[in-house]
Amino acid sequence: MGAASFLMKFAGQPVEDCALPALYAATQLDVKSGMFFGPTGRFNKGSAGQRKMPEKATDDALAGKLWEISERLTGVTYQM
Repeated sequence: MGAASFLMKFAGQPVEDCALPALYAATQLDVKSGMFFGPTGRFNKGSAGQRKMPEKATDDALAGKLWEISERLTGVTYQM
């Protein structure tokens, strides 16, 4: 077992499991705008479910910086 495989055993999860939060949010009838879904187990692994929205995800200043960096790196700009 290589070092990457060893680390992924503890720090990662199968790609199929990574897709579950998005699939859950897209297909469940009780989902409302603004809800956040992710793995519900320890170390951000496990089955998908509703989670508390991370504070950085609602930081407008941080979102602006990310937008500016994304425009600079991709060379694509949008007029808002």
